Amino acid sequence: MAPKNGKNPTKLKMPALPKGWKEASSTLAGWFCRKPGNMIIGTLRGSFEVDDKFNRGKKRKVYRIEVVEGNPLIGAEDSGEVANPGDIIGLDETGYTRKLGDYEQGQAVLVRYVGKQGEGREDPHVFQVATPED
Repeated sequence: MAPKNGKNPTKLKMPALPKGWKEASSTLAGWFCRKPGNMIIGTLRGSFEVDDKFNRGKKRKVYRIEVVEGNPLIGAEDSGEVANPGDIIGLDETGYTRKLGDYEQGQAVLVRYVGKQGEGREDPHVFQVATPED
């Protein structure tokens, strides 16, 4: 609620963190690129919901995965952008990635994009989802 005088409230300045600490972030380094063979090996860091741009009025789930190994592609297929270990990237829930919802936060996961099964808008994007062997 805005103050009665019409001015915006003063934003608090965050104090400096102790040496060796960095500010926690909820932002993503980028979105997992759907290019055949692209793979992320990482740790599941939860999920959130956003408005679905294809189904107005509906929500879709986005999984947050922290990169542990390698440099998965992010962004547009031809952008050449990569994520680095420690970055958190977003991955949309699909029929194939829905399995990630069965795992607890902190679970090690591997997700590989295989390709699109068909040319139509409704044809599925195929992913492999795996966890380490016990």
